[in-house]
Amino acid sequence: MDITTFTNILEKFKKHFNKISVVIGGGEPSLISNLFEYVQIAKKYASIVTVVTNGSNIDNVIRSKPDIIEISFNSFTRSVEDKIYGIPIFIRKLSALLKVLEYPNIFLLVRYTLTKDNFDDAVVLRMFLDRLDPNIPMFVVPIKGVPEKRPIPEQLRALNELDNVFIENYCPAGKTFFAIDVDGNIMSCFITRHKIGTINNIEDAIKNGKNVKEFECEDNDDYIKLLKSLRKKI
Repeated sequence: MDITTFTNILEKFKKHFNKISVVIGGGEPSLISNLFEYVQIAKKYASIVTVVTNGSNIDNVIRSKPDIIEISFNSFTRSVEDKIYGIPIFIRKLSALLKVLEYPNIFLLVRYTLTKDNFDDAVVLRMFLDRLDPNIPMFVVPIKGVPEKRPIPEQLRALNELDNVFIENYCPAGKTFFAIDVDGNIMSCFITRHKIGTINNIEDAIKNGKNVKEFECEDNDDYIKLLKSLRKKI
């Protein structure tokens, strides 16, 4: 997406919402040569600008000066994480964590996708973060829409008891969250990729988003109730 289109999108959304936040994700934004330009333009419109990265080119992300750098993990086992990405990424992610901590003006957030099979890794990751800085927040996103991979209630409750672990327990899709791809499609969620409009008519997208079902990616009501019960201050 070019800079002009990016700017126009922000201007249009700003007209409809008093306060907006911008998340620049992927693909992999650290590979954008002029990422700094995108981030600085976003800062003109948004109260918070986040760059989500796998740590591939963390120096470029840091130079772009976002408010938040979010580093995502799907496992905390090197061989598993490298296999998921198809490249030797695990060590890069660890190096990225250490690098971002050198910049106190940038807030570091770690995101972890949780399944019933990688629960132990989640605990180990939290222990690792505690050794670096116990104040680093870990945002846990339980997998949804894949029944055989759902974490069990005991796992969710155990993680919820750990300090600075925050489990996703709400769904802003289509209400206060909109995902926009490089083709200008507006989706209620980057997981379901439910198209609700295009950048040519943002008003329609906002209107259509109001009809999006909460947790549309998950049809198990008991699971949703469990997630919603895991309230914790952020």
